[in-house]
Amino acid sequence: MANVSKSLNAGVHNATGIEFQKHCVLFLLLDNYEKLKERKYFICLEHHDDFLFCFQNGNGELTSIDAYQAKKSSGKWGVSDELCDILRKLVEVGVALKEDSIQKNECYSHALHFVTNDAITLRAGSKPKVVTTTINESNNWVEFVKLDKKIRDCLEEKVKKKLKSNITALNEVGNIKFCFIDFGKTRQGHIERLIGKFILTFSNKVKDPNAAILTLLELFREIETAFNQGYKAKLLDKKKRVESDVINEALNIITSQQMAFETWRNHRKDFAKSLGLNLIQQREFELHFNNSFDLFKDYHQAEHIKILSFVRNNSQLLESCTDEVMLVEEMFKKFKSENNSQLDEVELKAAVFAACIELINPHE
Repeated sequence: MANVSKSLNAGVHNATGIEFQKHCVLFLLLDNYEKLKERKYFICLEHHDDFLFCFQNGNGELTSIDAYQAKKSSGKWGVSDELCDILRKLVEVGVALKEDSIQKNECYSHALHFVTNDAITLRAGSKPKVVTTTINESNNWVEFVKLDKKIRDCLEEKVKKKLKSNITALNEVGNIKFCFIDFGKTRQGHIERLIGKFILTFSNKVKDPNAAILTLLELFREIETAFNQGYKAKLLDKKKRVESDVINEALNIITSQQMAFETWRNHRKDFAKSLGLNLIQQREFELHFNNSFDLFKDYHQAEHIKILSFVRNNSQLLESCTDEVMLVEEMFKKFKSENNSQLDEVELKAAVFAACIELINPHE
């Protein structure tokens, strides 16, 4: 039986630790984006473990979980008391995940990761028969079961001593994986690494990757400060989740805004002439179309929802329009002829423009 521990909420008070955890979450999200973007999942922070990636099937059943203990380090790791404490926590998490009452698929499985920003050197045996495995930038992902038997036996024995009466948790050691992330030692170093990873993932689709990274990190703010009620972690607790739909929507908004900005910048004079925008109105127009992407997903913004739906329902105009300027002009005329709007003229034009950019550039 997994023990209830007040340490479940300890990380909520530890801003530095959570910051590193969030950076690791985002790095792994970007690093695996091509695989993740078509999958249904949710991410938990400070819930059973430092963070979890929980994968679901179409029925909402859990198919697998990747659990992570993320520790920032200023020095290299060895077969130390601290490392074995981390491994003990991981195997106890494995038991807790099995016991969690959330519905699981019959083929459910989980992996238990220790992730850090410095090299891990695992060494066992005595001279001249010492065996060593190092997890670092050139060998950044190692499974426990693939370690040399001497190292496995050494770690297993040390973890067994720490488990005391909870010896059944030792069955989880086979699910452990060691992971190295090439982060620097400072927050700025982490952000720079994340920006680089974001650029590699999305190429030139986003003008300001630094702002994009900060936007994505903000998604975790609410769940990082939510307590596990009664010091009991439950995967059914949606207050501790960020769903894949929310992540995808945030990425869609980021890339759509960039596309809109680039389209406006490249054809500003043509759009201004076509939509009858004077120089003062052009500045207002730019502000409104940037805001429109957020308003499109706010169910309280009936006018913007109506405009987005109208544009999507009139996608046949893509067949008769030869460029973006013509499409926005024709879509705006059609909307005006068929609808009334509470938005002022410039805001309405900006919302139609933003909706048309989404229509032209559907998200992958």
